[in-house]
Amino acid sequence: MRYYMLVDRRPAGPFEKDELLARSDFRPDSIICVVGATTADAWRRAADEPELAGAFQASAAPLVLAPAPAAAVVVAAPEPAAEAARPAEKTPEPVEEAPAPVPVEPSTRLILLVEDDEDFRSLLEASVKKEGFRVVAAEDGRAAAAKLEPDAPDLVITDLMMPGEGGYEFMRALQSAGHGGVPVILVTGAVLDPSTVAAMRQDANIVHTFAKPVKIAALMNVIHVKLGTSRPKAADAGAGSF
Repeated sequence: MRYYMLVDRRPAGPFEKDELLARSDFRPDSIICVVGATTADAWRRAADEPELAGAFQASAAPLVLAPAPAAAVVVAAPEPAAEAARPAEKTPEPVEEAPAPVPVEPSTRLILLVEDDEDFRSLLEASVKKEGFRVVAAEDGRAAAAKLEPDAPDLVITDLMMPGEGGYEFMRALQSAGHGGVPVILVTGAVLDPSTVAAMRQDANIVHTFAKPVKIAALMNVIHVKLGTSRPKAADAGAGSF
């Protein structure tokens, strides 16, 4: 019968019986295993193996057998746990919040005013300039259409009812000139029902409607919101109506 023997906690061999007995490190408490054995107790002390025990019984000196260390019988590393085999989950990276949009300087925006009332046109022009915008003013739709070039406006404030060419005709001209995407704020003394306003918005880019008398502060606030501009600290937020 052939045997394996643990030497420095590692299997050595296989050895014939005579080869084991001839080894200087072979003792009664040596841990051995029969070649081909697969049972849980296959690794045992040499003194517990019947074929080898007789060799030690021939010795006159009494034998004191030390218990086999539990760790000595482990000859193979255990299989890694399933949890260890799984890749470690990545810690989610912190999500950076998108920076708030930087307000645009009003001086980079051009506003076209279309109003036949000279006093009201002058008030609007002064108020818009006070907010820091560049301004072009016209007394009716025909004069306003002539001022679309070379610089197209970023926003239009127009009356609806004007002699000559009114605001509705001017908005048609605005579209024909390729500026249909320019936001339009309608300022009118006419009484418009909601259905009329809705119909007009389908034909023109009207973003807000003000009825006269107009609260200038509210109008200026709408302009800044639509153009994404910052309001100057010196602007008079308490401006009244006209």
